[in-house]
Amino acid sequence: MILGTVLNTTVKDIWDLPILLALMPHAMYITGGFLYFRGGQYRAREAMRTLTLNPKMAAVLYLRPFRSDATALRQTFLALFTFGDFNLLTHTECLADVLKPFGQMLMVGRPGEGLPRPGAASLYADNAEWQALVTEQMSDARLVVIRPGQSDGIMWELGSARRHVRPDRLLIELPGFSKRRYRELREQFATRGIHLPVKVKRRGGFIRFNQGWEPEYLPMTYPILRSGMFNIRRKWIHFTLRPVFESQGIPWDLPKIPIGTIFVFILLPLGLVLYYTIVPS
Repeated sequence: MILGTVLNTTVKDIWDLPILLALMPHAMYITGGFLYFRGGQYRAREAMRTLTLNPKMAAVLYLRPFRSDATALRQTFLALFTFGDFNLLTHTECLADVLKPFGQMLMVGRPGEGLPRPGAASLYADNAEWQALVTEQMSDARLVVIRPGQSDGIMWELGSARRHVRPDRLLIELPGFSKRRYRELREQFATRGIHLPVKVKRRGGFIRFNQGWEPEYLPMTYPILRSGMFNIRRKWIHFTLRPVFESQGIPWDLPKIPIGTIFVFILLPLGLVLYYTIVPS
């Protein structure tokens, strides 16, 4: 009886081993995604402390609807479907990394949150103070980036930006809208004195302005040969904002072509051609 129990246990363990091995990578991705997101929150909290010691460090003000913020749950499970840091890096982290030559990114934190969202230093204010806080930061910022939303707060921030921000220092981020939603957005912006282009591409991009507040649409650029497999979203933003860097006199570096891309698009086809040329059929 004891021998039968041992044999049954051994067979069961062997049967469960493939299942266990199949589930382990998923568990590692979930754990890694959560830890990476949590690490980003602690880095953002440290950035807040550094900013407190040196308030003039903040040079990029990022204004967005709170609902667009990445969450630990979403980032954790997105890690299951991607490799590298394509989705481990939040959108705010990618944007802050690209705009790092302009200075530290700052945003208004969600009231009541225990840890700030990854990517930027966060300042907090109650309902009676946040407008004064935003206006002050707008006046000092080297660049103001606004992600549109349907909240009254975002619409107020647009009107405030029109009054307090130089047009060449304002960027409107378009995450991608339907034609109907973009038409509504244009109408809302017009009530705040900001006019958007009539047409934009569905994949989104950014809108910048010249000294006369005339808009210029910067469509999201997809550098196929330079995208590689990792950190793709950051590279898209980096390429799209090249005109902003150049207009502000800030150096813009052309990313190198990844080794993996060289192999897939150049070396592998060349090897196949040589193989079928040399090896007799």
